[in-house]
Amino acid sequence: MRMHFRVKSVETGGVEAKLKRAKTRAVTLTTLAAIEDTRPYVPRLSGDLAGTADSGSQPSKGLIIYGSSAVPYARRQYYEFPRKTTTFHPQATTQWFEHSAAANRQKWERIFGQAYKEVI
Repeated sequence: MRMHFRVKSVETGGVEAKLKRAKTRAVTLTTLAAIEDTRPYVPRLSGDLAGTADSGSQPSKGLIIYGSSAVPYARRQYYEFPRKTTTFHPQATTQWFEHSAAANRQKWERIFGQAYKEVI
């Protein structure tokens, strides 16, 4: 016996809201992990530059922002100055996020996937 059905409409509002929540949570957790994992690569003298990522970033939007009016040298540190190291900060370098991403990308992808699945 064969049966045929035709669906005229499907309510997707609940699914769309759940997917949006899952994405926001996954992006937020991944961004927070990226900030923490990038910290060793940020040049450090007083810690002001690395601290701007905690206060200036927007994790729910996936934005990591280094620098502020209190730390106007962030751009120059990122793009222009040669590798800076100290005894306590041997990984510090220019373009610190790229170095961190190269070392941590798979971890971040795993965090994103796990956070997304937890909500779904």
